[in-house]
Amino acid sequence: MIYADNGLSKPGSLIYKSPNLLTPAGTGSVVTLPPYTIDTLLTVQPGKRFFVGYRQTSVNSLKAAFQNEVPIRDSSFFFTTSDTGNVWYDFSDSSKNSKIDIAAVVSNSELKINYIIEGFYNDGTGLLNMKDTVRVYLRNSVSPYPIIDSVKGIIDSVNFKGSFLLKRAVMDPYFIEIKHRNTIVTWSKNPVYFTIGDKTSYNFTTSETQAYGNNMILVNTSPARYAGYSGDVNQNGFIDLTDLIAISNNASNFVTGYVNTDVDGDNITDLTDVIICYNNSTMFVSKITP
Repeated sequence: MIYADNGLSKPGSLIYKSPNLLTPAGTGSVVTLPPYTIDTLLTVQPGKRFFVGYRQTSVNSLKAAFQNEVPIRDSSFFFTTSDTGNVWYDFSDSSKNSKIDIAAVVSNSELKINYIIEGFYNDGTGLLNMKDTVRVYLRNSVSPYPIIDSVKGIIDSVNFKGSFLLKRAVMDPYFIEIKHRNTIVTWSKNPVYFTIGDKTSYNFTTSETQAYGNNMILVNTSPARYAGYSGDVNQNGFIDLTDLIAISNNASNFVTGYVNTDVDGDNITDLTDVIICYNNSTMFVSKITP
């Protein structure tokens, strides 16, 4: 169990409880429980501690391992005889130097993405008008699909590829979510399996079925290339009148530069951006998620 700080440097509300874990059979010598990874993001208030405890679920004797940790980490790790009880022992105050090892998982997993931004795709050159930044989110494969990791990276204008170094992905399947400044959010069709320290690739461009809900548009027929719908300049998950108004206003004011209303990536907000957004709004394009 993991508990939040109650404001008095003591365990407060329960914020995480693992399923029952099994220890290896005793051998008369030291036996270590296999590492357990928490594949959930927990919120801890800035400047506050968190507290880790355990309780015995069987009738067999379970004792914390003896450790020669000097000094014991003060007021950091606790254990109790009941997850609802009030009997807690601070390891630093105990006569037995018991310790639970806790460490953040550093995944060092690389995710390679192929992704096309519809408005940026140039029919004449077969390239994007510019390379641009996207944010990749890894989401738990089980509802409500909490975010496990996120990282920014650049989609190349020539090969449509981006490389993203992940820190929290463990050996589990995750939905991949792509977010761009004026493109509808795109999710992978299914969860993608990751392995710590390994490289994982996912190509959104080869078929509309690579996206959840087939939520992509064909921008090139030979070879077939699919892209995320452009025009969601306010990032509310819909391409609609509010986006059209924002683009039209900036076009009327001859706005230039790196702005969300530049839907085609030429650094000028003008009629071409309005047309892209209008066409997608007439199809009632919106984000589709599990």
